[in-house]
Amino acid sequence: MVGGTIEFYEKISADLLPTPAKSHYLFNLRDVSKVFQGILMARPASCNSADKGVKLWIHEMSRVFYDRLINEEDRKWYVDTLLSLVKVKFRADNLQADDLFGAAPLMWGDFLKPGSDNRVYEEITDLGKMAKVLEDYNDEFLEKIEALDDCMKANLAQECVVVHQSVLRWSEVFLERLRRHVYSTPKSYLDLIHLYTEMLSEKREEKMKVQKRLVVGLDKLREANSVVSSLQEELTALQPILAQKKVETDELIVVVTEERKKADEVAAKVASEEAVVREQAETVQAIQADAQKDLDVAMPALEKAIKSLDALDKKDITEIKSFPKPPALVMMTMEAVNTLLGEKPDWDTAKRVLSDSQFMTKLKEYDKDNIPANVLKKLEKYIQKPEYAPDSVGNQSKAAKSLCMWTHAMDTYSKVAKTVEPKKKRLEEMNQQLAEATE
Repeated sequence: MVGGTIEFYEKISADLLPTPAKSHYLFNLRDVSKVFQGILMARPASCNSADKGVKLWIHEMSRVFYDRLINEEDRKWYVDTLLSLVKVKFRADNLQADDLFGAAPLMWGDFLKPGSDNRVYEEITDLGKMAKVLEDYNDEFLEKIEALDDCMKANLAQECVVVHQSVLRWSEVFLERLRRHVYSTPKSYLDLIHLYTEMLSEKREEKMKVQKRLVVGLDKLREANSVVSSLQEELTALQPILAQKKVETDELIVVVTEERKKADEVAAKVASEEAVVREQAETVQAIQADAQKDLDVAMPALEKAIKSLDALDKKDITEIKSFPKPPALVMMTMEAVNTLLGEKPDWDTAKRVLSDSQFMTKLKEYDKDNIPANVLKKLEKYIQKPEYAPDSVGNQSKAAKSLCMWTHAMDTYSKVAKTVEPKKKRLEEMNQQLAEATE
C-alpha cells in the first residue's frame, strides 16, 4: 500500500504537469499524507478483509488525486494507471473500472449516523440511505434559513453575491499586479453561506444564554429581597437580647483591661528573650556565611567544569574512544575519571565507560558530597602530577580537557567540603538552639 502510493505519486507528478488551464495540478508529499490520514480513519471492524482494504486505499487515492482532474483524458489516465497498480501491488484482478468509477462509484464516509458520538468510517453501499442523510441535512439547513424574514434573506443573499464578485475582481487585480493566482470557486461561495449560517446559529445560542442568565439573575434578586425582609424581622425581635449583650460586653471590657496589663508584663519578658534569640540568629548567619564563603571557592571551578561538559557532544566522546592507543595525558584523564566512577583504571574499561549512553549524566549528577576517602586518595595521585593540568591535556584532546577539569573540580570540592563539614554541624547545633529558644 505504501509502495503503491509512492509509485502513483511519482507517476502523476511526472505525467500530469501544471499548465495555465491546469494550474492546480501541483502534487506534493502532503497529498501522500492525506491518503494515509483517510485510511487511518477506518477501524478494523469496517475494514476486515483484503478486498475492503484495497477499496479503502482506492477511495482515498481518488479523493486526493482523482477529484482534482478536470477532463476525461486525465481521468482515463488516472483510472488506467491506478488499476494497473492495483493488479501489480494487490493482485486484485477482479476489480474493474466500472466497479470503482461507474454508476455506483466507490464511496466511504462517517456521516451515515449524524449526531452519533461514535462515528464509523465505512464503505457506503446503500445509496438510498446516503441520499436520505443528505436530504435531512439540506432540510435542517433550510430550516435555519427559514428563520429569517424575506426582506433580510434577500439582503443577505445580495450581500453574499457582492462579496463573492468582489473577490473575483480582486483576484484578477492580484494576478495582474503580483502574478499570483487566487482561486475562488462556486464552492467558496457555498462555504461563505455555510459560514454565515453557522455564525448566525452561534450568535442565537449566545443570545439565549445571556437571556437565561438574566432570568436566573432576576430570580436570585427576588430571593435575596425575600431573605432580607426575613432578616429584618429577626433583627427587630433580637433588640432586647442585643441590649443585654451590651451590658455583658461592658463588664467583659473591664476584665480584658486587667488581662492586658498582665499581657504587657509577658511582652516585656518576651522582648528580653528576643534579644537573646536575635544574638543567636546573628551567630547562625555568621557561621552560615563563613561556610558559604568556603563553598564559593570551589563552586566556580565546579560550574566551569559542568559548563565545559555541556559543550561536549557525541562526536567529542567518539574522538576519545577512537584512540587505539591514547596519548599519555588522555589515558591519565580517563584513569582519573574511572577512579571516581569506581571502575578499573585501564583503557578497555575507559572505552566501555565512554560508550555508556548515561556517561555525561553520571558526571553531571555525580554525588560529590559523598566521595569515599579511598577514592579521593587514589585521585590525589593524579591531581598532584604537574603534567596533569587541563591546558596540558587540552593540547592532546579538547574533550579530555573537559573531563580533566571535572576531576580537578571534584578534588577541589571534596577538600572544601571537609573544611565546611564541621561548620555545618556547628550550624545545625545553633539552629536547634535557636528553634528551642523561639518555641
